[in-house]
Amino acid sequence: MKKSINPNTILLFLVVAFPIHFWSIIMQLYEIEDTPAWEALGRGGYSLLFALAESVLIFVLLLPVFILLIKRVGETKALVITSWLYLGVAAAASVAQAFATIDKSAGTLWHRLFTLVGRFEGVSFILLMLLLLATLYTPVLLSLRSYKVSLTMYKGIERIASLTFFYLFLDAIGIMVIVIRNITG
Repeated sequence: MKKSINPNTILLFLVVAFPIHFWSIIMQLYEIEDTPAWEALGRGGYSLLFALAESVLIFVLLLPVFILLIKRVGETKALVITSWLYLGVAAAASVAQAFATIDKSAGTLWHRLFTLVGRFEGVSFILLMLLLLATLYTPVLLSLRSYKVSLTMYKGIERIASLTFFYLFLDAIGIMVIVIRNITG
């Protein structure tokens, strides 16, 4: 008996790949100044190859969570919950990286947040946790309680997935560039 791959599993991989590839392309465009075209293509190819590898690794780590959630809340809601939690963490990491990229001398956003927590101890820690709960868990709870919210988030995931196919096409081009660069020396 032949088993097929669950479409929601494919959607989860595409959701995982989206922010990683998006950020990789943004960083390549940020660093492209005064770079010869062939070198920029090579950097872009390697960057996309690493983005693909990172996407696979994170997908493998998220897959058990997704499978466990399927058994508890069903496939669609499991996809919505897993995707939303991952996208929230990826967005927070992107904001921190953007802050560190723009203001290299000031350190990272996380360092500043933990310094702030250390200064004001309980109050800022509670505020930080409330912000985290509001941004990550409120949509998850809403999707569990409301079919419309869950359906809307699922449609958003499908749109993200369609854009990620373009990124995977760029991955294929990047791999071809890497192969050509390594053959030609």
